[in-house]
Amino acid sequence: MLLQSNAFFVKIDRFIHIAILVLLVLAAGNINACGQEIEYSIPLGDNIQTTSFDIVGYCQDRLMIFKSSFNNYYMALYNDSMNIIDQVPLQFLPKETIEEDFVDLDNKVLMVYQYRHKKDIYCEAVMLDGKAGVLAKPFLIDKTIHPEEVFGDKAYAVIRSNDKSRIMVFEMMTKEDSLLYHIRTFLYDSAMNVLNRGLVDLPFVVAGQKPVSFQVADNGSLYFLMGNETNPSDPYYQRLRVYYKPAGGNILLSDTISSGGHLLKSGPVLKIDELHQKLWVGAFGYDTRLRNVDRLMLWNFGMDSLKLLKCDTIFLTDSLRRDMESKSEGVRETFNDYQLNHLVVDKDENILLIAEEKYTDANNVTHHNDMALFGINASGQLTGIQEITKDQGNDLSSVYASYMMVNTGHALHFLMNKSHRVFRFLNNYRYLLTDYRYGDNQKLMQMPTMRGLANKYLWAPRYGVQISRNEVVIPCTIGSNLLFAKITY
Repeated sequence: MLLQSNAFFVKIDRFIHIAILVLLVLAAGNINACGQEIEYSIPLGDNIQTTSFDIVGYCQDRLMIFKSSFNNYYMALYNDSMNIIDQVPLQFLPKETIEEDFVDLDNKVLMVYQYRHKKDIYCEAVMLDGKAGVLAKPFLIDKTIHPEEVFGDKAYAVIRSNDKSRIMVFEMMTKEDSLLYHIRTFLYDSAMNVLNRGLVDLPFVVAGQKPVSFQVADNGSLYFLMGNETNPSDPYYQRLRVYYKPAGGNILLSDTISSGGHLLKSGPVLKIDELHQKLWVGAFGYDTRLRNVDRLMLWNFGMDSLKLLKCDTIFLTDSLRRDMESKSEGVRETFNDYQLNHLVVDKDENILLIAEEKYTDANNVTHHNDMALFGINASGQLTGIQEITKDQGNDLSSVYASYMMVNTGHALHFLMNKSHRVFRFLNNYRYLLTDYRYGDNQKLMQMPTMRGLANKYLWAPRYGVQISRNEVVIPCTIGSNLLFAKITY
């Protein structure tokens, strides 16, 4: 009887240990869920179909969101709890304003705007305070006669360095029947003091061919890519080149990105790595015979010289493609519709490439489906592919499709709308904002449902903006009414 009693207590003790472990796991899940808090603004009568907006960021403890509708422009000011403080009309803006760009500079905000007057396009800038008040009179950056619409309706583009110490406004122009771009650059510091005005020429081969991925480094140097296509409708490049304009010079240096004779899928990614003073480029490559994507290619260059330091090729074997296959077309076509969106490099030069499946069907509906995360170590070896399955097709407007990446320093979060079964709805499912976390252990996991997530709102995560290390603001709708929500990690 004593032996049986001891065995009984051993079983009880083991059960208690298991129960404690389960409770710890559940508690950890609750901590994670409670660690994400959502605060919503109230609708202010803005219609998602007629209102343009730009989530600017914090300035003097106020969250600033620019809105425009029917040539009326104003800055909405919110407090930390997303309660509206004020909506300030920006009466200095011309009625024919066609583009606005913002750079938040902690205690002030730079606004660069373009407007059309007769045949000219003007580009001006103004500094605003935290109450959307004008700190100094708007000043002219440049004006131009716009013979060809390179950037659509706008003539100028605005980019900034990662540390916000350098701001560049540039214009890219070409004349009809010319195979030469004239790129004019205006480089400023964060106080909008002129550091350099430059002009460089960029020859190209095929009409309609355009450079992509313009980025400016902390020292003001400009980098971008341009591929050589047989015709503009091709989904691939015959060749790819990287370009570099030093901050203080009016020269344009370039180098061919060697692909070993293979075609490269259009939509490469470029990343300035200030920590290691390197430039990273990633692209999908094709099997030249079957025209199916069968490799990832990764290059890194010295930032100050464009010297090629390393080139790695990661073959996407049939077994890898079979693990990722979700369509009926066939294993060899698995990655044909994937587009690279982000390249993340850590302090040890491990790389994460993030891709999303995107295609347009016969009904002209764009699908944003599965995602793939490619882990590559510092030796150029594939450490794994992790998949996020989603289907954002016919029944989800493109406004709400795709995803947002959030970098909190110790983890990456991928926010997206995914269908979840909700039995009180007639069709038994509803799209809910879903969070996937990629942590330091290089493991991907779906997080618990966020605290405060309300079913009545539909989120547009790809238009969200990270406004601090642990805060993001994302537009939402209830019906056609536009509002904004802040998530705090």
